[in-house]
Amino acid sequence: FSSNYSDSLYQTRLEALKGIVGFLNHSYEEYVVMTDCDCVYTMDYRKVIESHIEHKADVTLVYRETSKIPQGTNYAIRCDENGAVLEISKIDGISSNSKKKVLANIFVMKRTFLINLITDAIAHGHHHFINLLMRARKGMRVFGYACESEIFHIDSMMGYYRTNMKLLDAKVRDSLFGDNAVYTKVRD
Repeated sequence: FSSNYSDSLYQTRLEALKGIVGFLNHSYEEYVVMTDCDCVYTMDYRKVIESHIEHKADVTLVYRETSKIPQGTNYAIRCDENGAVLEISKIDGISSNSKKKVLANIFVMKRTFLINLITDAIAHGHHHFINLLMRARKGMRVFGYACESEIFHIDSMMGYYRTNMKLLDAKVRDSLFGDNAVYTKVRD
């Protein structure tokens, strides 16, 4: 791969992944958990990985079942009774009466599988990770995993404000943090 991928800013998740292929190739971890950095939630990733292994999945997509659709571009999945993903579709940020399985942008897969996805995307000129999954899903074992926690999106000043206002409620705060301390510095 050309080194110019890691020297430039990226616009999409796939562009960012192209920039870390060298890192992935030199890593030895078997599984990769990819998440967005603008969300706050509670999740034990070990359980997601266990589910991934149990289903012999190629990719596990974490979702939150909700009728409150976050603003912006979102994707929903439809699963069969075993959790296998049947469909990935784009949805708008308008709340609905019915609950949807909205992707939380948390993905689990084997490191080598991710490298192959990235390599294939480069070879075929794909630019968006989720679109790559939507196209390639038919040849893969893709499963969903339900996130039971509330997911707070902090992708704007308004999102930051809304999340902070919700966290003033002790029930919301306890559901998110429980008895777990949150460390913000090494000295905490």
